[in-house]
Amino acid sequence: MHCGSCFEVGSCVVQDDMQELYGMMDRADGIIIGSPVYFGSVSAQTKAVMDRMFALLRQRALKDKVAGALVVTRRVGAIQARSLIYAFCIAQA
Repeated sequence: MHCGSCFEVGSCVVQDDMQELYGMMDRADGIIIGSPVYFGSVSAQTKAVMDRMFALLRQRALKDKVAGALVVTRRVGAIQARSLIYAFCIAQA
């Protein structure tokens, strides 16, 4: 939606299941993001979670947390998917 409200109020104003995930990520010591590789990238569900974390970008919600990537693929796309997850973790730190 990119309504920009997260920059005004400091959190996402959309009330859905992401609110619970925000809390779980906040309480976690570390985060492992895993995804099967579809068409050279992470799954749509994984990408949606990563995109929704934009709401917490300003407050650096994952700062000082250990992070890891786990990708599962048959042939190609593992490097691209892993790179996407790593870039997400670096941007959030």
